[in-house]
Amino acid sequence: MPATIDIKHEILTYTGTFEPPVLELWGNGNAIMRGFYQAFTPHNVTLRDFQIQTHTPNASESFITITVGSAIVKFSFGSIEVTFTSLGEAELLGIPGFLDASTSWLKKEVPDFKFGSHSILYHQHSFLNGTTVQRLLATVNASKLELPGVDLGSGAIFNRSVPERFWTTQIILDKSVPFPGALFLGMSIKVGTGVVEYQKLFAEGMSFYAETLKALDLESPYLAGTGKS
Repeated sequence: MPATIDIKHEILTYTGTFEPPVLELWGNGNAIMRGFYQAFTPHNVTLRDFQIQTHTPNASESFITITVGSAIVKFSFGSIEVTFTSLGEAELLGIPGFLDASTSWLKKEVPDFKFGSHSILYHQHSFLNGTTVQRLLATVNASKLELPGVDLGSGAIFNRSVPERFWTTQIILDKSVPFPGALFLGMSIKVGTGVVEYQKLFAEGMSFYAETLKALDLESPYLAGTGKS
């Protein structure tokens, strides 16, 4: 019977890289502010939620940061980064629409706008019911090194390529540092194409997450409302 996970902390970061950079917006702060303000009006943002950086070390640094509820949006002329710190069922299902709103205005302001690549980075710290972290790690990394001290278990990293989706993925398993006794699970998906549909990308990402848990003989009530198991 699979062990179950009890999530204590999680964070998800999406990054979209522009190709080429949106230099058409250089010096056009009005268009940037208007685009984001209109996009996030349904989330009740105010001007207090906008932080503008007027002095940056180089042109690739974030130009504007917007706090939208529990999400943080960072925009520069070369990319957009969105970090989600609250991932309940409603928030999770709303991510594709949020990303659409965050980026769709760019296509109106920059006629030749396009993405070069996308990435999703997810970190999770969970306690396990039905097994221990040390036992789980022993099943995925049985290698032993002759090192001083008592062996407390070793983490593992798995790198994969998924050519049909233009994906490069990485799974990291280890003991959690901020939550002693918990499992750290890190997942990343790098998409080597600029053309994606956010709804499809995140549905496939959730399937990848579910498949990862299944391979580890773990299950999560977290997936119940998403149709995954």
